[in-house]
Amino acid sequence: DRPAWCWSTKVDQAMRDIDYNLPVSSIVCGCLGAGRVGNLAILSQSVENYEERIVDEETGQVTVNAKQRPKLIWVIGPYWTVNLFITFPLILGVSGWVCYRRVTTAHIAVIITWTFGTLLLLLSLCMISCRNPGVLYRHEQAPPDTVDWRWNDQAKTFRPPKARFDPETQVVIEGFDHTCPWTGTAIGSRNMLWFRMFVTLVLVM
Repeated sequence: DRPAWCWSTKVDQAMRDIDYNLPVSSIVCGCLGAGRVGNLAILSQSVENYEERIVDEETGQVTVNAKQRPKLIWVIGPYWTVNLFITFPLILGVSGWVCYRRVTTAHIAVIITWTFGTLLLLLSLCMISCRNPGVLYRHEQAPPDTVDWRWNDQAKTFRPPKARFDPETQVVIEGFDHTCPWTGTAIGSRNMLWFRMFVTLVLVM
């Protein structure tokens, strides 16, 4: 389960058969004191109350327990360095060049439209990069009254049909589509709308 964003270090001849990998993202985020879930670094989280339902396999009786669990608010993915040092500079650089060469001498309506579109483009990228993509909580049992939940060996949890285990972020994500290095993170149910908006604005702008 080695993530793809690792870089390998050379070892001496006696230990050449051992594969040493140092995840750069883990080192930097660890130094900054950020928590982790899988390969995602937690920037902000809160606590939420929920009801855990446990089904007795022999009697079928459902027991409900009130519990608390962390709620992810802002997270960054394993490719945050690509997003921060390549994607953002590209957008800001191209936008700055277009503004200098074309927009400043254009009609006021063009200036307003371009400014609004550029700000929305940057906002959508931020929301994709830092928003929880839809990390699924671990379920040791399939929730009652659910259909087609399947066991996932990699994450050791039951998951709904549209959730998938992402080997890059090492978590199960609801509505998982793909992992995008340009935005730095996985694309799932909770940031898909912003991703579609971002792609549309990149083509339009």
